[in-house]
Amino acid sequence: RGPAMVARRGRRDCLAWACLALLAPPAGSKVLEGHLTPRSWRRSKDGDMVVLGRFGFECVDNRCSRRAMPYAARASKPTGRFRLQLAARGEDVVGLHVALFDSKGHPASPGLAPPQEGARLPWRALYRSRALRCGDKLAQAVAAVDVGAAQDVDVTHRLVLNTEPSFMYLAAVHCGPKPPRAFLYYRTALRNPGVRWSGEFSYEDQGLLQLHAAFLVVSLILLLRAALSLARLAAVGLSHPPLSALAALLAALSASRALQVAYYADYAAHGVGPQGALVAAEALWTLADLGVMVLFLLLAQGWRLTDDLPPLRDQALVGAAALVYAACYCTIASVDFLLRDPHEEVHPLASTGALFLAIIRVMLFLLCALFFADLQRREASRDRAAYLTAALAICALWFLQMPLACLAALCTPRWDRERIATAVTGLLTTAALALFLHTLHPARAKRALRLTAPAWELEGLTEGRGAAGGPEDVEARGRGAGGASAAHGVGSESGLPEEGASAAPRPSERGDSVAARHGDEGML
Repeated sequence: RGPAMVARRGRRDCLAWACLALLAPPAGSKVLEGHLTPRSWRRSKDGDMVVLGRFGFECVDNRCSRRAMPYAARASKPTGRFRLQLAARGEDVVGLHVALFDSKGHPASPGLAPPQEGARLPWRALYRSRALRCGDKLAQAVAAVDVGAAQDVDVTHRLVLNTEPSFMYLAAVHCGPKPPRAFLYYRTALRNPGVRWSGEFSYEDQGLLQLHAAFLVVSLILLLRAALSLARLAAVGLSHPPLSALAALLAALSASRALQVAYYADYAAHGVGPQGALVAAEALWTLADLGVMVLFLLLAQGWRLTDDLPPLRDQALVGAAALVYAACYCTIASVDFLLRDPHEEVHPLASTGALFLAIIRVMLFLLCALFFADLQRREASRDRAAYLTAALAICALWFLQMPLACLAALCTPRWDRERIATAVTGLLTTAALALFLHTLHPARAKRALRLTAPAWELEGLTEGRGAAGGPEDVEARGRGAGGASAAHGVGSESGLPEEGASAAPRPSERGDSVAARHGDEGML
């Protein structure tokens, strides 16, 4: 009754999440809102402007191609739009503009742009440029609003789309004394042409809510599967520490993906998502990632194969490797947060720090592969050799998912990098965890790993039970000649249910005989 109830609750929770995602009302636009103060100008890396935000507009009819299309033909298609609301106060309001800049720029080609636009420089050539004056930068804007002429502004602008996606940067530009003593409140609502759950997002964010929701459902299914396996083992008085650790890591990963779904759902509903949810999701994902790597390293050291834990020297080596990776990750993340300008067109997975971290993961995988190869050379059992081969393949899939995501981010256009990197990372991690859970299933793991009884059960079984036909020493469960079958859950002939079979009921009292609990096959 217990596993069936857990399964029903899991299906009900998944259905509730799906209904919540479908019924949440979209905002219709992405919202950029905030206040601009003199301190904002001092912190800006460009002395002439302060970047307020970025939005990616999709291409004409969402059909991206390199074929040029005349401006008149593009103007007749659905257009992007943004609404700008401003309220400025202060002494240096005169000369303050809020402008929209295109990341690509426009060539001066007849018929491809309206006559008043002319040639424009791309954002990369404008931002933090010392060769251009403030007025020259302002002249490159797609649209600009003079805040000094009208201190309270509420305008709506329609933007003609290009044949390729383009990022639009909203920036405040001041061509007067620096820093200006002006205070500006701004609120901008930007929208792509498109249907529900698409037009509300910036182009690089479209599809991320659906991706994270799908990965969340799969993670919950895997977590439910692991919980049912552990419940069956507990029903017959057995424990499976690697499976327990994997279930805990699956719970952390599911929580991380739930926070990401909550962020993007709030983004769609209100135009902006809570940044705290993204930070918490990243922290949980990092802990789960590090935990899975430590689990692989422990299994590569022979955990649950010969002894309960590897020798202290091997444990120290695994701990040192985990600490080195965690220290490198924290250092790279801190440096990236402090030094990398978020308004430059560099994806986090394409940065130097991410590439350095990918190299560290490759080195850790090589270390884990050496451990597995050493175990395979010393192992004579075919079942254990097959288990070690499968574990090594899954280990490669997990450790190399970040280098492959970095490679995908480097090889794809900048407006598709976030979607491609998220899809690659999610698919590889989900496949690795599903295969790992399949390998650690009790019906297969009992042929290679030790499935032991909990400590309280072993104490109950060995208190004056020598006449019952079982070992009297707790430590004898794998040390002697007959300990191999006991340490492995008494092999395939034990009371451990096969895959798909129902678990045996747990006895109500500890005083029941072992024969009544496990039949005539012997006891653990």
